[in-house]
Amino acid sequence: MTASLRVPLIASVLSLWCLASGAALHAQRFAAATTAEAVAKARTVVAATVVDVSVRSEGWIYTYVEFETQEVLKGSVPARFTARMMGGRVGSTQTANALPLPQFAPGDAVVLLLADSAPGGPAVLYQEHVYYVRTAASGVRTVTPAPTGMGSALLPSVAAGAAGSDGGVRYADFLTALRKLK
Repeated sequence: MTASLRVPLIASVLSLWCLASGAALHAQRFAAATTAEAVAKARTVVAATVVDVSVRSEGWIYTYVEFETQEVLKGSVPARFTARMMGGRVGSTQTANALPLPQFAPGDAVVLLLADSAPGGPAVLYQEHVYYVRTAASGVRTVTPAPTGMGSALLPSVAAGAAGSDGGVRYADFLTALRKLK
């Protein structure tokens, strides 16, 4: 291999390594965080409804999710906002980062934790802390996955037996606990 080919090859390998290392570091830093720890680090905590989902190739593939704000529990966010996640599928090309990509569909009710983003840019979503709101057969709204590190704030859900078979807790109890964590 000639020196002129070696430099671009080494640069490409280093770029891929840095990208993978960055994603892995993010995953290690936040995936292990409890819900309570992640809320403390998040700039914004918001209950929202998914309005639209689109995937675009911009040198890398990104998934954009447009949300309508239902309630801001911490920080601030517009009535409608867009979050960007690294990864997705465009045609036959699919990419992913070190974390599983949350799945969203229009109409989904969710609770999101957002990080700082560039002014005017899309929100940065803590992908490992997306909580889905579901309505159980009993009519009780629950949140999955079950939040962690919330302490006694979520005991009413457990005491009332409202935790679903999927490990979720009552949505109202989750929101009350999040308000206390601000």
